[in-house]
Parts: sequence; C-alpha cells; structure tokens
Amino acid sequence: MPDSARVSPTTLTALCGAATIFIAILGLLGIALGNTVIAGLAPGYKTVSFFAALCWIVLGIVLITHAIRPLTGYVRTGAAVVCAAVALAGALELPLTLRGTHSFPDILAVQAGDLLLAHSTTHVSTLIAGIIIPIAIGVLLILYSTEYHERYTKILSVVGITGLCVFLVGLTLMISYAYGAPVLYNTAVTPTSYISALAACFMGAGLVSAAGSGALPLMLFSGSSTRARLLRTFVPLIIIILFIEELIGGLIENIYHVSNSLTLAISLVLFLIVTVYVVARASQGLGDALDSAENELVTKNDELHAAYESVTLSEEELRQQYDELAKSQDELRESTRRLLEAQEMAHLGFWTWDIKTGCVEWADEVFRIFGLDPESFTPQIDSILALSPWPEEQQRGRELIQRATESHSRSTYEQRFLRPDKSIGYYHSTFEGRYDHAGKLVSIVGTVLDITGRKKAEIALRLANQKLQLMNIVAWHDIQNKVTSLRGYIELSRDMVADETVKKMLKTEEDILMVIHQQLEYTREYQQIGAKPSEWVDISSMLAMVLAMKSIRSVRVLTEVAGLFIYGDPILEKVFSHLIENTLVHAKTATEIRIHYRETTEGLVLMYEDNGLGIPVAEKKNFFVRTFASKHFGLFFIHDILELSGITLVENGEPGKGARFEMTIPHGMYRLPPPPGRDA
Repeated sequence: MPDSARVSPTTLTALCGAATIFIAILGLLGIALGNTVIAGLAPGYKTVSFFAALCWIVLGIVLITHAIRPLTGYVRTGAAVVCAAVALAGALELPLTLRGTHSFPDILAVQAGDLLLAHSTTHVSTLIAGIIIPIAIGVLLILYSTEYHERYTKILSVVGITGLCVFLVGLTLMISYAYGAPVLYNTAVTPTSYISALAACFMGAGLVSAAGSGALPLMLFSGSSTRARLLRTFVPLIIIILFIEELIGGLIENIYHVSNSLTLAISLVLFLIVTVYVVARASQGLGDALDSAENELVTKNDELHAAYESVTLSEEELRQQYDELAKSQDELRESTRRLLEAQEMAHLGFWTWDIKTGCVEWADEVFRIFGLDPESFTPQIDSILALSPWPEEQQRGRELIQRATESHSRSTYEQRFLRPDKSIGYYHSTFEGRYDHAGKLVSIVGTVLDITGRKKAEIALRLANQKLQLMNIVAWHDIQNKVTSLRGYIELSRDMVADETVKKMLKTEEDILMVIHQQLEYTREYQQIGAKPSEWVDISSMLAMVLAMKSIRSVRVLTEVAGLFIYGDPILEKVFSHLIENTLVHAKTATEIRIHYRETTEGLVLMYEDNGLGIPVAEKKNFFVRTFASKHFGLFFIHDILELSGITLVENGEPGKGARFEMTIPHGMYRLPPPPGRDA
C-alpha cells in the first residue's frame, strides 16, 4: 500500500479516542433509555458503571485532543493532573473491590449516575479498575514523550506494549461475550460490561498508535523490510480468519442448533477453505511485491554496476586531476619561492591587520626591513608605532591608522624608523581595506618597501644641490656685478670717445652685455625650476598678481579662468610673465591678450592668444629649442617649466593674425569650477 493511502498514527489515535468517547456515551444512553441491548447486550449482563464511563470519556478526550494538536504549557499540565487523578482513583478502587467494597469516588459516581440517568447504575468492575491504571499512566507518558520520540523511544515502547496488552484483554472479554459466556460471571469478582471491554479495545489501540511507528509494537510493522511486509500481511490476515471462523461457528450453533462436534467439523472445513483462499490471495500480493523487489534489486545491481564503471572512470580522471594538482602545487611552490626571492631582492614585504582581533601579520621580509627577530618581536599597533620614536612620526602614524580605517580608497605613505642598531631607516607603504558583503571593514592589507637607500641618496642629492645652488648664486652675483661694471665703463667710454666707429663698437658691446644680463636673469629663474614640490595653483589669482607687476600700456588683457586650479610647479607664474613679456616686446601691434580654456578628451587646453603679427612659419620649428634662445630664451624657459609639470606646450597661431600658445594639462592635474547652480 502506498504511503499516501495509509492512515497515519496520529489520525488513528484520534479515531480511537473518538470511538472510546462514543462507546462510553452510548453505554450511558442505553442505561438512561432503558435499552437492554445497548446498555448490557442481553438481559442479566452487567451495564457500564458511571465511574468507568467517566474515566473512558476523560481519557478519550485527552487522547484525541493531544493527537489533533499536541498539548503544551498549562493545558498539558492540567491534562496530566487529570490522568494522574484517574490512575489514583483506579488504584484506590482496585484493592477495595477485591475485598468486596468500593472507594469513595466509585460510590459517589454510582450516586451521581443514579441521579443523572434516572436508572440504577453499577459499581466499576475489578478488571476495569485495574486496566484504567496503566491506561491513565500511558496517556500521561504520551503527553510528555511524543514531541521527543527519539529521546523517549523506550518509554514509548512501554506505552505501546501496554496498549497492546489492554487491547488483548478487551478483545478477550469481547470474545467471551460473543460466545455467550462473559468472563467472571457467576464468580465472587464483579464482571466487566461489554461497553467497558469495547472501550478498553479502542483505548489500547489508541495507545499503540500514539506511541508511534518508532516504538514497539508498530516498529515491527513499519518500514520496507521483508519482516515488516510479512507481518503487515499475515498478522491481520490471521486475526480476520480467526474472527470469521468463530463467527461462522457461532452462527451455525446458535441459529441451526447443530451439535458441537458437527459445528467443529464444519468450522474446520470452512476455516480450511477460507484460509486457503485468503492465503492464496495474500501470497499472490506478497509474491508480486517480492517479484517487484527482486526486479528492483536487479535494476539496482545494474545501476550499481554502471556506477562502478563510472567510478572507475572517475577514479582515472581523479588520478589525472591529482597529477595535475600535484604539478600545480609544485609550480605554486616554485612561484612562491621566486616571489620570496623577489621580495628579498626588492626589499618588499607584505602585512595584514585583522580589525576584529587586532592581530597584525608580517611577512619575513618585513622583519628583515626593520631588522627585527620574528621570535622576539610581535607586531602589534602599539609596538609598530614605537619603531618610530619621534613624537611627530608617532602622531602621523596615528593619523594614518585613522585614515586607513575610515577611507575606502588605496593610500600610501612614507615614514622613517629606528632599527635595533640605532640606525635610521625609511620605508614606503601602500595599503587598502578589505570589506565584507555589508560593506564593513574586516582587515587592511599592505606592502612595505625599504627606501632607505633612496632616501639617503635624496638627502645627499639635496645637499649637493644646495651646495651647487649656493655656488651658482655666488658665481651669478659675481658675474652679474662684473657685467654691470663693464656696462658702466662702456657708458663712460662712449661719452669720452668722439670717433663714431668706436661709438658703434661700444654700442655693440653694450648690447652684448645687455643680452648677457638678460640671460643671467633667466638662468637665475631657471635654477628655481623643481626647487619646490608641486602644488595647486589658482590661475585667476596668479594672473592678477602677474598683471599687477607688468606695464601693459594700451594692451587689453581678457582672463576667462575664474575658479580654475592647475597642479604644477609654484613658479608657473613665470610662464605667463614671459608670454606677456614676449607679446609686449615682439608683437608691437598687439592690442589684446586673451587667456581662456576648453576641456577635451585628452584633458584641459589652456590658451594664451594675442592679436599681433604672429610667428613666422619658418621660426615655429625651432621655437622652443635652446639654439633659438638668443631671441626667445624665455620661451625655452617656460617650455621646461611646463614639461616638468607634465604639461605640453605648442604654438598654433596663424602668421599675420597673432600668436596662440596652447598648454595641454592631463586629467587629474586640474580642477574646474562647479557648474552654475551647484555648490562648490
């Protein structure tokens, strides 16, 4: 039978509880209506006692309620108290009824029954008083055990076996009634009514089903094993055949008044016929089930064989994958070895910081960079900060830690540290955060690069540059003074000489000295290129300062660069100073200078335009070359300033219409003013 067609133990428990209640109420109605058949089955037979009927109804209600929805809390406690009270009442009545007397609850029940049913009721029988005790205890155990089947399997098995025993006792009593000789009649012990016997059968069956298929005795009938299938087939079959045999025998004897020997013979023949027929039908069903199981077993064997072949192939593939994995592991080990060697040669190490635990892990190369022993030094935030004992470095370190925990972008920094041998080192670190799916920072990873050699070289270079600059300044001043003196002597000589040829020679010498003077001025400015780090320059403010220092006469200057910032050398102002000077000196006809910009896909183009005569095409080729500097040294100078800042400079003006210098600034090196209507 398929699982969907079987009645579940819960449903069967509820049905048994409902049947118990119905049987008990039916017995009481038979007494109230004076119906002998319903009340006692036949005249002279005992009717159900009011005490037993109440016990059956109460236990049936608890059983059906718990089966429909398991009781919990105070309700379960109340139901348990009721079951305990029923068991206690039965325990009080049992010894008294054996002595021929009755307990107070039973006497009170008889009086209540006589009053409510308007007919005489009887005392509870000795057998029922004894049966009620294990039934009530069984229901009590069911209340606290069914939700923990696996933990209380043994207890539920005891309940199931108890229910089976109660069922068999009730069944025995019912069979005795069927044969017309009820048990315990005509004895000193109070007999049991057929109503209580039938109720005991249903309550016993209810306890068996409530114990579940995981407990005895139902566990013997559950599952797909051969034993369970045989028991499910033949046990009900034998019970049915016995009932049919007894029923037929009883009918023949009572209706046709046939002798016992004849009845026995006929019964045996009928039993044989019925048994052969039923067993044949059952065997057919069981045989079909076994054939189906055998076919299924053959199919499973075929599938197992196919699976074995598949496993064999998979094992071969797995062996190949294992070989490939072993090869990959060897390659990984080799790659790791090369990486460690590369780290050691490059003086580059890796580190991680677990934000939750605060644990910091260093690669071996990091320990080597700091000159520390991994066995004696444990990297923690405080111990790492202590490697830079200078207050300003420690404060900067704390600011870097705060920035690392708050920023979602990659960051870099450089810092000096003190080695155990008291030598000063320098390192460059790059770090970034790692975040979980919720965006919460979980760790920070980074690198440490030893830049001690580079820093020492930079310091040495800076000192050399300072010495060279000092020497240049001294030499420049010395040469400039000599040039000034020569210009003075030439001026005096020209006044003292009357020969025009000599005056022309003196004038030429003075012009040469003027060029030398200008070139010395350019040289002084040229020395300042790269002397200071790049910074953001406000172009509008810078132009205003340059124009304030120039005498531009009648030339109108239009600046359309408000809010524009460029990241470059601080002496960027010299660029526009020389461009304006170039216009004033070489474009005598110019009346307007315009400085504006436009953004392109390559970056920002900053344009300087005038409306002079422009630059001849022949001169544009070498316009920014040093050999052309005798006439336009300032253009060579500004070309180098812009190149140092990563800015390209070209001249795209049209001869006869004016000069146009275009400076292309890459992305990231300029900031534009915010669009109208938005805050800056």
